Amino acid sequence: MKKTLVVKNLSVTLKDKHIVDDVSFSFVRGKTYVIMGPNGSGKSTFVKSIAGVLDEDLSVRGSIVLNGKHIEKIDASERARSGIFLSFQSPVAIPGVSVIDIVRASYDEKKKRIKKEDLTEEIIRQANVLGIQKELLYRGIHDGFSGGERKKIEILEAFILKPTYAFLDEVDTGLDVDALRIIGKSIKELQRMGTTVVCITHSNRIIKYLLVDHVLLFSHGKIVKQGDKRLVGQIEKNGYDKIENV
Repeated sequence: MKKTLVVKNLSVTLKDKHIVDDVSFSFVRGKTYVIMGPNGSGKSTFVKSIAGVLDEDLSVRGSIVLNGKHIEKIDASERARSGIFLSFQSPVAIPGVSVIDIVRASYDEKKKRIKKEDLTEEIIRQANVLGIQKELLYRGIHDGFSGGERKKIEILEAFILKPTYAFLDEVDTGLDVDALRIIGKSIKELQRMGTTVVCITHSNRIIKYLLVDHVLLFSHGKIVKQGDKRLVGQIEKNGYDKIENV
C-alpha cells in the first residue's frame, strides 16, 4: 500500500462559525494536488490545520493520520519532523535571524548528518538555481524582502528539507513572469524528488508548470468538487459558482 496522509472528518471552528466543515480526504504519496476556491473558502485553514499552525482561538476536531500514525495531537515542530512542510501565503519577517541560519536549524531538526560547510554550500547552490542573491541568505529572513524573494526563500527551504508532503499556500501570488517560471520549475523538480506537492492557487499560472494528478475545489469550508487538471480550465472559463453547482 502506498504511504498516505489521511484527513478524516476535519472541522475547524471559530466560536460557532465553521471555517473547515467535516472534510475527509486522502493524499497519496508521490501525487500532486491543486486546491482552488474563492477567498474565504477554507483552503488555507485546511492546510494550516494539517501542519498544526492554526491560531489558538480556533477549535479543531477530526483526525489526521500520516502513514498510520495519528498526528492531530502533536505540535507543529513534530509534524514538520515527520515530513510535513508548509510555505506560508504571507511569510513573516524575523529580523536578526538570517535565512541561512534558519534553514540550517530546520535541517538539523531532521537529525540528518551533514557537515556545516557542505550544507551551506548546498543552500548557496540551490539559492543560485532559484535566482536568490547570495547576500539575502545572510539577512534577517524576509526582512525587507520583496514578495517574489519571500516566495523563493520558501521554496529554497523545501528543497533543502526535502519533505514528504509540501503544502504550498499561494506560492505564485505576486510573482513576475520570470520568478513564476523559476518557482514552477523548482516545484516540478520537488515532485521528481518524490515530494507530494499540495498547491493552493487561484489561477493556471503556476499549474501549467506542474504535473497535476488531482484538483480539489473548496467552497464554504467543504470540498465541493474534484477532478483532474481539466477542472482548472473549467473553473477559469466559467467561474467558481457555476462549476460548484454543476
